[in-house]
Parts: sequence; C-alpha cells; structure tokens
Amino acid sequence: MLTPIDFDNKEFKNAFNGYNKDEVDDFLSLAKSEFDKIYRDNIALKDKINMLTEAIKEYKNMEAALQNTIVTANNIAEEVKRTAQLNAENLMKEAENKAKEVLLQAQKEITDIRGKHETLIQDYNAYKAKIRSIVEAQIRVLEDLE
Repeated sequence: MLTPIDFDNKEFKNAFNGYNKDEVDDFLSLAKSEFDKIYRDNIALKDKINMLTEAIKEYKNMEAALQNTIVTANNIAEEVKRTAQLNAENLMKEAENKAKEVLLQAQKEITDIRGKHETLIQDYNAYKAKIRSIVEAQIRVLEDLE
C-alpha cells in the first residue's frame, strides 16, 4: 500500500520529449496532499471500526448477560411460584385437618352435652318423683292427723 512518504521519495527519470517537470511535480504534490488526507481518513476510519467492533463485543456481552439474567429471573419466578403453590397446598391441608379436628371436637361436645342433658332429665325426674313421694307422705301424715 502506498503511503504519503512514497510520493516524496518517488523520482522519475528524465526522458526526451517527456512531461514538464514542474507540472508533474505540482500534480504529484496535489495528489500527495489528497492521498495524505485520504490516508489519514482511512486510518481514522479503521480506528473507528476497531472502536465500534469493541463496542459491539461489549454490547453482545451485555446482551448475553441480560439474557442470562432474564433466564435466571424466570427460573427464580417459577421456583417461587412452585414454592407458593406447595405452601398453599400445605396450608389448605392444614386448614382441612384443623377443620376436621374442630368438627370432631364439636361432635364430641354435642355428644357430651346430650349425655349431660339426659342425666339432668333423669335427675329431674328422680327429684320430681322424690318430692312427689315426700309431698304424698306429708299429705298422708296430715290425713292421719285429722
């Protein structure tokens, strides 16, 4: 590849009926100036390409990291969802078991209360009969006194 220095170092041989040396030198000077500008622009563009290539690599790394983060977040969300579902199921089972215990306890209390009720009715009837017999005995005593 040519460089701007190659224009400075290039020498042409003199030839009979050749070109005008001053015109050739002026043209080469202009060509060198334009080539120098293009050469510097080319170097700057290559540097910019390298910089942009590095930036693209960084963005791709960031994208991969973000995708990994999203996958991890989705996995965590699924795990939280599964854990919440299991907790909900466990709570439901505990609540059902507690409800069954409460129901059994209530049924036992109802049975106990019915037993006490029957005992009270029997006691009431026994006291009623006892009082009746006392009253009847007192009535007989009064009748005997007459």
